[in-house]
Amino acid sequence: MRIGDALVLRFGVAARAAVSLFASCDECSDPVPHCPYFPTVTVVTQGGGTVAYVSALLSSSPLSCSPTPTGATCSGGGDGRLHLEAPGFQPVDVDSTVTETPGPNCGCPRFTREPSTVTLNPS
Repeated sequence: MRIGDALVLRFGVAARAAVSLFASCDECSDPVPHCPYFPTVTVVTQGGGTVAYVSALLSSSPLSCSPTPTGATCSGGGDGRLHLEAPGFQPVDVDSTVTETPGPNCGCPRFTREPSTVTLNPS
């Protein structure tokens, strides 16, 4: 996938979320909430604990990863082949899909990535 295609894919997820949100807010009196538009994947290990320097690519486009006390969380992108790796662990490749669940009136839609959690095994 070319960089331009990846940007279009990311923009498409965000645009779809924005349209869903604003289309449902025609009768709201409260301000429109700030909604998270990017799905996440949780990265864990069998032993638990923070995973440093996680690298995630979705169809060759990088995701944003941050360590957490129980592993790491990576966010962004849409559907595609997900590649995860970190120093000291075996890389993992999985097919990943994103599902949108419409939000309540004037609320945020929810985006769910499957798989939502990926386990890295020691190398």
